[in-house]
Amino acid sequence: MTMKKFGVGLKPVEDVNPARTLHTILKRPSASWSHSVYSVPFVDKIIPNRDYPYEGLSCVLDGRNYHILDGIAIGIDGHELRPSKVLAYPWKVIYSYDGDIKLDVDYYLLGSKGNPGRIIIRTDKPCTLEIEPLIDIRWMYDLSSPSSHRVERCENGLIVARDDIRVAITASLPCECRTWHHPVDWFYKMGSGYRENVNGEIRFKGEHGHPVSPGTIRIADQKTVSLAVSCGRSDDDLIAVCARALKESAADEHNEIASAKKIVKSLDLSGAAGFRALAMTKFGMYLDDTLCYEAGDFWFRTVWFRDAFEGILQNINTLFRLGMENRIRDILIYVFNNRDKHARIPNFGDNYDSIDATLLALIAGAEYLKRKKDNGLKKMILTCAHDLLVSFENGDLTAPNGAPVLHPNGLISSAPHHSWIDSMRTIVVDGVSHSLPSRIPEDWEYE
Repeated sequence: MTMKKFGVGLKPVEDVNPARTLHTILKRPSASWSHSVYSVPFVDKIIPNRDYPYEGLSCVLDGRNYHILDGIAIGIDGHELRPSKVLAYPWKVIYSYDGDIKLDVDYYLLGSKGNPGRIIIRTDKPCTLEIEPLIDIRWMYDLSSPSSHRVERCENGLIVARDDIRVAITASLPCECRTWHHPVDWFYKMGSGYRENVNGEIRFKGEHGHPVSPGTIRIADQKTVSLAVSCGRSDDDLIAVCARALKESAADEHNEIASAKKIVKSLDLSGAAGFRALAMTKFGMYLDDTLCYEAGDFWFRTVWFRDAFEGILQNINTLFRLGMENRIRDILIYVFNNRDKHARIPNFGDNYDSIDATLLALIAGAEYLKRKKDNGLKKMILTCAHDLLVSFENGDLTAPNGAPVLHPNGLISSAPHHSWIDSMRTIVVDGVSHSLPSRIPEDWEYE
């Protein structure tokens, strides 16, 4: 695939049904950056829309996914901008706008430590650019807290903080920075994935969020400027990461292009299959020093090992051809070294309530050994399988929320919510709240 063939042109439109509107997502182990392909006016600027409160720039700090930056609005003094096209690559996305002046906004996440963001703003003639970020620092499941944010100027940019988490946005050129604190009421049409019945139609339930405009970065009489965005807990580290991102982004992207070409050539792929293989290489987030596969993005940017091993099993031949077999081995060693007293691997975090995660890990281990000899790993897998069978045989069916139990006929019993249908709902009986697995029919729940 040539560089041109890596790019996919998308119309910058919103579908009548918002669930069908296209979105772009850039992924790295420590960050993800997503928008709708549709851009909307914001004051006298324009900004890619976000239909979910999880969109924008998110960063992983200490194993937790934090929403950081909702979006960046860009305006040109005295000129109106209209969306014209979006060009998406596996590693970057370019939003283009028309008007008296043409504008391209190029988003990219670097592969270096912390995966800082880089934006290149290009116009076809010198002009005065005004850049207004919308910040919403929070753990991905928390609500916005506009009053908790504070802003200060730094060299050629702004630093915004909430508690001990800080985000820096710096420009490659001298600029004028103004600061304020303006909360913004933003409606996210798709919400968190919940549905509701609206006049007989099932629709996604939208949510309001409140990002903060901390000020603007104004750059006069230029055609091209780059911005860097980084997140962390130290101002000095943030500024250093931003400076490095601005300096190294061109070489970083060159390496990314070379890697993409090498991957599709080694697999002899093109078109959709090539894009799928490249997308597979973008998944992963660190647990301690182990790069594991997360369940997805937005509210699912968490490592669920049931999902991870399903993904490994369905794609194991491709992963080996991509040269990623060592990552599979590292994940197996990580989970088997973190078993609980019942010999189960984690479901996610310190939760072990999964009947299938450990079994899938053992199957994945066996599939790995079919493809690569590894006596040390083989011994570990056999030991873990033995310990698990002993635990299941000695299981207690009467234990509340207990471990699985193996019956003489070979069937395994487990708590209802320890399967892949693991969501719960709450009912109240005689003033006492009880949690029930959602798989239990509602007309049974009070029996």
